[in-house]
Amino acid sequence: MKRIKQSFLLSIVCVLFAIISVGVLVIVSNKSNDSSNGFTRKFLLQQSLLLHHIGKPPHARFMCGSANNYIYFDTDTAGLILKTDTALGGIGLVKLVYPFNERIQSLYSTIVDSMYTYIMAGNMPKVIRFNKVESSYQSWFIPANLYSESIVIDSNNFAFRMFEKIAGKWQQVFIKVNPVNKTIAREHDVSQRNNDAGFSTDGHLLYDPGTHFIIYVEYYSNHITCMDTSLQLLYNGHTIDTIKNATVHAAFKKSPAFETITNGTPLAPVNLQSCTAEGKLYIHSHIKADNETFAVFENNAVVDVYNISTGQYLYSFYIPSRQDGHLTDFKVIRNKIIVVYKNAIAIYRLPE
Repeated sequence: MKRIKQSFLLSIVCVLFAIISVGVLVIVSNKSNDSSNGFTRKFLLQQSLLLHHIGKPPHARFMCGSANNYIYFDTDTAGLILKTDTALGGIGLVKLVYPFNERIQSLYSTIVDSMYTYIMAGNMPKVIRFNKVESSYQSWFIPANLYSESIVIDSNNFAFRMFEKIAGKWQQVFIKVNPVNKTIAREHDVSQRNNDAGFSTDGHLLYDPGTHFIIYVEYYSNHITCMDTSLQLLYNGHTIDTIKNATVHAAFKKSPAFETITNGTPLAPVNLQSCTAEGKLYIHSHIKADNETFAVFENNAVVDVYNISTGQYLYSFYIPSRQDGHLTDFKVIRNKIIVVYKNAIAIYRLPE
């Protein structure tokens, strides 16, 4: 039984690594941008205005939260967090005290709010909540096989995109867990089931506190799923591009001990990074509109903005590319955009 369990875990870990690596790749095919794509964008007249800029420490990954005029970034080491003020006036280090291990390190994300810091350990699967005031922590195992995406709804409620075997095939589905009172809510026929362990529908799970809606943006198609906090489907939406179906297909490899799943076709992302703020969904698109020149598109990151309540497209704007390398992450906080580049962190004024 122990060997079977280890083989199962290794199999799923391989799947997770494949999905995560695919999700963050930026060097991809641009064939879809060589010709007409059948849609146009409505651009704001105002440009993103650079306010602050600082070199990025090499071990920084993504922005993981903001609170009390501080901005936080997770690193490539679980439990090590970078902290700076809203003027990027120097970077400090926060170290969480916990017995982190290789399983946690293999797949984790960090979320910081005003009261808590969370380590979402997908390969355990576990949630570790650190109290910033009391310098204490609580940890809970999540009743899931393993999870690839996670969000914090409030301090006791979390939603996950987890692996589950349905009719003999591995799929990924959404669940909501309150580990304090041990309640679990499950989706009902929300996720697409393509019998590829969720590979073709890989995406980014988001929560908007203003609307209390959960959003799932797929990487390889224009599909957007919107749910309430009970995981009831509110609507199936789409981004403004015309790419309805993912062109990514999974490749399965079996051995006596485990099965791995990787991409069997060239990667063709539609949507890259995304975030929510004050009832709006911001998506960094990888698809050029017909009213954009290739040169402008290649030298800027285009962000499309949607109304979360309705799914309606509102407008688009550019985040400039820099000599610091390509954009790897961004978040909107009130009237500012915090941007992580390959070699720098910058803050822009959000165009109106």
